[in-house]
This record gives sequence, structure tokens and C-alpha cells, in this order.
Amino acid sequence: MENEDNRYGFMFDFVDGGWNIIMFDGNENYHAYYTSDENDFDKSVQHLEDYVVDLKNIYKYSIPTYDEFYEKMEDIFLLKNKPIEVFTDYLSAY
Repeated sequence: MENEDNRYGFMFDFVDGGWNIIMFDGNENYHAYYTSDENDFDKSVQHLEDYVVDLKNIYKYSIPTYDEFYEKMEDIFLLKNKPIEVFTDYLSAY
């Protein structure tokens, strides 16, 4: 059974343009994925904030380019509830 308090999410803002948002349930299962190509930013952020009960479990990154994100990200659908090591320098408070 899912623990709502353990829900978490990631927001990736690409300085060169675009963004991605992904959410996971309390059991590390992918819940929802939004991109700037297909979704409205405000609605996506609202869903993220409504879904993730504890906002400290939202990890926000400002990454210089989407290409850098793509090269370093192993599998966005398998992220754990912790900061991503390869993007530590780009992590900011939510």
C-alpha cells in the first residue's frame, strides 16, 4: 500500500529552453511525467504540488542544456527519493 507522505517528484528546468516534471508514488513507482513539449507548465506544477504531500520531497534542478541532462541521466523513470548525484551542482531549493 502506498504511503502518501513518501511521494516525491523532480523538476528539471533547462536554461536553454524547456522543462520536465516527473512524480513517483511512495513505493518508487512512476506516477506522472510532463514535458514542455506536450503540457502546460502551470497545470503540471500544480499537479506536482498537489500530489507530493511533503514539498521537501520535490527536487528542483536548473540544468544548462537538455543535451547535458540527456547525456548524464540514466533512467528518469527509476529515480529514488534523493538528490541525483550527477546534478548536485544544479540542485536548488523548491
